[in-house]
Amino acid sequence: HDHRIVMATTVAALIADGQSEVDHAEYAAVSFPNFHELMTSINADIKRL
Repeated sequence: HDHRIVMATTVAALIADGQSEVDHAEYAAVSFPNFHELMTSINADIKRL
């Protein structure tokens, strides 16, 4: 799984209509360990499942 695609998809999901689910979001930590924390710090409504 490509961590870059996970992060790009997560950012794209922020502007998508409705809910989105990104599988294997934990792979973002490969190159950006604080990605989830950064997203929540900008009030992105994301949840780890």
